[in-house]
Amino acid sequence: MRLLTCGLHEAYEKCLTMFSDATFVHAEDSEDALSILALNYEIDGIVFHTNVNHHFTAEMRRRKIKLPLIITTHNSDSQFKVNALNRGADQVLTIPCDTHEFAWFVIATVRRSRGQSSHLIEVLEGLEYNTINLELTANGKRAVLTKHEAALFETIFYKDGGL
Repeated sequence: MRLLTCGLHEAYEKCLTMFSDATFVHAEDSEDALSILALNYEIDGIVFHTNVNHHFTAEMRRRKIKLPLIITTHNSDSQFKVNALNRGADQVLTIPCDTHEFAWFVIATVRRSRGQSSHLIEVLEGLEYNTINLELTANGKRAVLTKHEAALFETIFYKDGGL
C-alpha cells in the first residue's frame, strides 16, 4: 500500500508500517500533492494532516482521481468534519488517537476503496488472501508472505482486471 501523505506525524507512519506493507510519498502541501499525483505514482490513498483546500479536492474530481482521502485533524468540531467531507474527504479522524487505531482505520479505508468489505479475499476458487496476516491459503495449506512478497502479490492482484 503506497500512501501520499502531507503533514502526517512520523509515529503514525511507523505504526502503519508495523501492520502493513505501507510505503510513503511525502508532499509539502496540496499543490505538491497534485504534482505528485500527476507523475502517476501508484498511490493507494491520500492522508493529509491539514485542512485540504477546495482547489485540491476540485482538482482531484476534475482529474477523476478516485483515491480515498483521509484527513487527520486536531479539530474535533463536527462542523469542520462535515465541511471536510463535503469538500471530498472520505474519512476525517481526530488525532491524537491510538496509533494502532489509526493504522487499522487507514488500512480499512484503503481496502474498502478497492471494493473489499473484508480482509479475506478469495483470489481464485480455493485460493484466499488475508490482507492483515499477509497469508495465502490454498486447499487448507497456508503460506505467510513477507512484506515484499505481499506488496508484489497485491500489485499484481489489484491491477485492473486482477489476476
